[in-house]
Amino acid sequence: MLLSHKFKRIGWMLLIPSIIIGIMVLVYDFELLQLNLKMFVVHSGFSKSGKWFVIDYVEMFNTIVGIFLIVSLLLVGFSKERIEDEYVKSLRLSSLQWAVVVNYIILIAAFLFVYDLDFMYVMIFNVFTVLIIYVARFNILLYMNSKKLKNEE
Repeated sequence: MLLSHKFKRIGWMLLIPSIIIGIMVLVYDFELLQLNLKMFVVHSGFSKSGKWFVIDYVEMFNTIVGIFLIVSLLLVGFSKERIEDEYVKSLRLSSLQWAVVVNYIILIAAFLFVYDLDFMYVMIFNVFTVLIIYVARFNILLYMNSKKLKNEE
């Protein structure tokens, strides 16, 4: 169940600015726009007086950046290659398995060595790491394979 190859280009066009803006948000607390919108919220506030299932004002910029990052990674990672053969499918599977294992090794290390509010940041990163590792490894393997084929010719 892969998307058409044309979605890969769209994914890359969204991914690069999403990563740049995402890093700027995390490192520099960057906010390109003030998007304080009324939204449906499951739970408003961290205190005991927080309300459940309400309409409240929420800053949406970080949410939109995160959604763009996830969607772009999905488009890049799960769009067909120009030549989608059995070898590419095996690279996809091994990359996905490798990404899941590496992600959970990182998560176990975080459970052991990161605490308090810093752990929350690790969990936010964890939302993206499986896809990032998968896309990176899959594309690196494809690139290395194409170089190897050119050298053999």
